[in-house]
Amino acid sequence: MQNVECASDTCKVMMLLEYDLSPDVKNLKRDIVETWIQDEGAWWLVEGR
Repeated sequence: MQNVECASDTCKVMMLLEYDLSPDVKNLKRDIVETWIQDEGAWWLVEGR
């Protein structure tokens, strides 16, 4: 994880995914941002944001 920002019952999680696709295609990077919300004590990933 690179960063987590929370306000009240919502968190925004920022990550950097690094991976190799094949022996010839290496060191690829992708930023991923997820939004999580808390509802009645459980945390849920919000898809499509």
